[in-house]
Amino acid sequence: MLRTAGHTVYDCTDDSGRTAGENLSAIVAKCNAHTVDLDVSVHLNAGRNDAAGDGKTGGVEVWGYDNGTKDIGTRICAEIAIALEITNRGFKTNQGYYVLKHTKAPALIVECCFVDDKDDADRWNAEKCAQAIVKGITGSVATAQTSQPVHKYSVGQTVEYGTSYPVPTLPCGIQYATGGSGHGTIIAIVSGQAKYRLNNGLYVNDGDIRGLYTAPAPAPKPTLQPQVSYYPRYTGGSVSIVDGLQAIGIESSFANRQKIAAKNGITGYRGSADQNNRLLSLLKNGRLIK
Repeated sequence: MLRTAGHTVYDCTDDSGRTAGENLSAIVAKCNAHTVDLDVSVHLNAGRNDAAGDGKTGGVEVWGYDNGTKDIGTRICAEIAIALEITNRGFKTNQGYYVLKHTKAPALIVECCFVDDKDDADRWNAEKCAQAIVKGITGSVATAQTSQPVHKYSVGQTVEYGTSYPVPTLPCGIQYATGGSGHGTIIAIVSGQAKYRLNNGLYVNDGDIRGLYTAPAPAPKPTLQPQVSYYPRYTGGSVSIVDGLQAIGIESSFANRQKIAAKNGITGYRGSADQNNRLLSLLKNGRLIK
């Protein structure tokens, strides 16, 4: 929506961190790689533990490092509270939150509503919430064109992902992305921050996906070595290769012995005693190659 309205927007989602510390450090590094007017980290809150619903909403709150972002944070809070019909918990400051403390640009953490509060969950609408954030930042309402969701991937595509979620409505974050990595085919686009439903039962968002999956090439078939056949083993007592060959019914002429020698790695066969002894030894051991 912000891009369509002409603003420059960078996605600083982290897919590689395996701990909260790694996740936060990577997000800040991505944020600080750009020169911007405002960094906005969008979350879903937790801590109400109201699975049944008590008739009261947990509500929306926005955190800033100091009052320098109070005006815009207050507007975002008010717009989300109106759009989702939930409690406005207001703008708050905290100088210990890692993102707020370490980004170069002013930063806000938007806790849209409580994921573990049934009353909040019943009112949750990602599209309305996004429009409210845009209005809080820019002061204008998103047009019908900007309110259309943009999906980088589509049903039927097989994607590879680094993180995934067991359900689509969990907050975005490494501590909730417990589905692991792998690949799957998108079978539906659903409501929730993890909007792609995969054929393996898991859910992912654009930031979780590394790209389209390419199946690994099949392993090459092993090269078959030619079968080697050997002359029958000579068991006689002669010390002559000629006698040995004749004993097993093989032609023992010089020309044939030359061929046999070549096949057994004896080059330049001249009929010397050493060459004949090597042939005879192979024959007696049943290792003379035909």
